[in-house]
Amino acid sequence: MYLFLMFVVFLIWLNLKRMHTEKLEREEQEAFWRKEEEANATRRKDISMLPYVRISLNQLPFGACPTDEALCQCEAEIRELAQTKILNLSGKTNTDLKAAYGAPNLTILSDCDQRFTELIRLMQKWGQRLYDLFLTEEAALVLSQAVEWGSDIKNSYLLLGRIYKEKQDTASLARLTHQAENLDSPRKDSILRSLKELAA
Repeated sequence: MYLFLMFVVFLIWLNLKRMHTEKLEREEQEAFWRKEEEANATRRKDISMLPYVRISLNQLPFGACPTDEALCQCEAEIRELAQTKILNLSGKTNTDLKAAYGAPNLTILSDCDQRFTELIRLMQKWGQRLYDLFLTEEAALVLSQAVEWGSDIKNSYLLLGRIYKEKQDTASLARLTHQAENLDSPRKDSILRSLKELAA
């Protein structure tokens, strides 16, 4: 009898817990759709003053090895991107963007963010190729610029950290770790763990 009563109590508790969970899920969903509706009603705002990424062609090591096809391809694609508008919007959802800058700007902003993703991937590829060619200073310049822009590509941090460690540049390695701490990315913790292991 005691076991039966315990079983009944357990079923009641389980049912109450399920109902509570379902209620929370409904409330979250309703809150999301309210926010989405408000975001869709937001008028277009001026986005000309946003912190667009500026690619300074004269500050990057173009032409470091003009006979290397992979490097030349990276350089050509980055030069092309330099003619476009680029924004790092990581950590922001479409709803966030519509609420902040107006629904009519969503396509433009999404394109800018997509170009940022393309840019940091190219910078990683460029930096890695420079490093493979023993152009270490040039690789560090490319990778540090990508980090400065807010790249969250783990290999960029690790390769740059390795370069600093090889040079016994502990100050730059500490600064790199600090930059990683300021990331707004789901990769942040993984990057920090790897950098701390590298520095140990």
